[in-house]
Amino acid sequence: YNNGWYEGGYFADAPHGKGKLVYDNGNVYEGEWKYGMICGHGTMRYKNGAFYEGEFYNSLFNGKGVYNCAPEGWVYEGEFLSGKEYGQGHIRFSSGEEYKGRFMDGCLHGYGVHTFPNGDVYEGEFSLNRRHGKGTYFYATGARYEGQWHRGRKQGEGTFYYIDGYVYQGPWENDKQHGYGTLYCPDGSIRRGWWYNGVYSR
Repeated sequence: YNNGWYEGGYFADAPHGKGKLVYDNGNVYEGEWKYGMICGHGTMRYKNGAFYEGEFYNSLFNGKGVYNCAPEGWVYEGEFLSGKEYGQGHIRFSSGEEYKGRFMDGCLHGYGVHTFPNGDVYEGEFSLNRRHGKGTYFYATGARYEGQWHRGRKQGEGTFYYIDGYVYQGPWENDKQHGYGTLYCPDGSIRRGWWYNGVYSR
């Protein structure tokens, strides 16, 4: 084999069936081949300690599999397409952070649940790794935001439930109340007016 040492099945002078390839760089693949390409179920072990076990197509991760990137402290389990996380998946970090939901081209994209080490949880829509669309952010303190997001920030219509009983409902911009909104107070009173960059003005 031109970039390592191979043992296993052959067809027409190319790896075919089950076989093992030890690459010159120290990586090792063991599993199924088809006409010289890694195709089917197999395991790729990398010199740095990372490994992938699952389905391959044309020598790329494709289908269901588990990629354990031990050196960087994270594990992904789910669907792949052309070597990238794509479809439904679950990624866990050694810090305790995790995400379960949709992926596209290796990015958080679509609906998912993102849990943070401090206990905060976001449940909703993502676009290219950022909260984008409609979603709810649950703070570990007990506060909660429900509404629209844009490129990772609260923007558009949303409702914030404060831990002291206040509830703000109205527009947001760049993570702050901005525009004409309503504040519901714990004593039953209601304030309506304009907010500018998070500051209330009658």
